[in-house]
Amino acid sequence: MVKMTKLEDFDDHPTIMWLFQELDIIRALMAMPKDYLRKNAQKLRDLWLT
Repeated sequence: MVKMTKLEDFDDHPTIMWLFQELDIIRALMAMPKDYLRKNAQKLRDLWLT
């Protein structure tokens, strides 16, 4: 598992992935500070829209 601590860490992930990969991403997002996610809301939206 790759440690993901900022939104840019998700750039290299495919849009279709295994369930365990999706769970890793969910855990990483849940561990990120809410203030960081709020400040980078557009980048977070872009991850889901691309």
